[in-house]
Amino acid sequence: MDTHQPLITLSDIAREAKVSRTTVSLALRNSPRISTAVRNKVQTIARKLEYRQNPLVTAHMAYVRTLHPHYTGQCIAFVCNRSLAEVERDTRTPLRKYLHATRERARSLGYELELFNLAESGMTPHRMTKILLARGISGVIFHPMDDGSGLVGLPLDPANFALVMIEHVFIEPRLHKVCDDQFSTIGRMIQRLLDYGYTRIGIAMSSRADDHANHHWLAGYQAFQSLNEHGNTLPHLITSEWTRERLLAWYRYHRPEAIITIDEDTVLWLREAGLKVPDDVACATLYWKEDRAYLSGFYQNHEHIGAAAVDMIASQLNHNERGLPVEQRTMLVESVWKEGSTLPRRTSADARSKLRVWTR
Repeated sequence: MDTHQPLITLSDIAREAKVSRTTVSLALRNSPRISTAVRNKVQTIARKLEYRQNPLVTAHMAYVRTLHPHYTGQCIAFVCNRSLAEVERDTRTPLRKYLHATRERARSLGYELELFNLAESGMTPHRMTKILLARGISGVIFHPMDDGSGLVGLPLDPANFALVMIEHVFIEPRLHKVCDDQFSTIGRMIQRLLDYGYTRIGIAMSSRADDHANHHWLAGYQAFQSLNEHGNTLPHLITSEWTRERLLAWYRYHRPEAIITIDEDTVLWLREAGLKVPDDVACATLYWKEDRAYLSGFYQNHEHIGAAAVDMIASQLNHNERGLPVEQRTMLVESVWKEGSTLPRRTSADARSKLRVWTR
């Protein structure tokens, strides 16, 4: 388009489409208040006229909407395999935090959010699709529904929906995804231990926990081992035989100064064996939780992950993107450090290890 040509406005599109300027604005934002036929007509004319949004105006209006959220009539589906009551009682998984965070963010953008339970009696992919379409729902967020091994096959027909998954829900098909930046988390964890003065660093957890992280825990630890001095390298204990006996045998043979883990099993088993944590051995978790806040470790920022999932849905709706993505996008959210009592610092506050595992 000629750069000297006047910019196309909403009024230009409205005249061409013979509708109001408000109708054009709503149609370009895929509002359900406008019929599909009118939306398609307006969007076709906008493309023909090479309409481009003014980014400054768009940014300003987005800011205004966050200050004064206006209900759009649209609803986003929160799809999991539990009832609302079960989610609200759940303190073991982050599902409740995801629900609250997605609902809060959705409302700030003018959407409602409703939970749909795939485990409900009689629920099938066909029935789920019919329910969502009948309710006028076009955005769907899938939440973790298994033990981390990943699922194959969507529980609905994807053609009419903007789709996002939180964490690694589906192996196939590939959807847009929001999750913790796990490789960053393990790298930053190891660097923190080094800076705190620990050199013999081990990692111990069930293989299921590493599977759920797409083996990022193992990959980050092995990268560290390849950079570490030979005398301080330790074999990992990431095993399907995750037992007290296996952990204690590994610890007694290799004598790590600090252990990276997931759950509090490691600390409890060590203490049951008469070892003092952190005096005899320090421990840090890659998965900090409020119900075990005494552990030092990284919190995976579930509230930010939930909010980011809604932002990804809203972006797809605003750009009229539906169905399976041609190219999957993944948004990574950084974990935040939580100070506990299981990892004392051995060095001064400004000390830095010569070995730099994580520098960016």
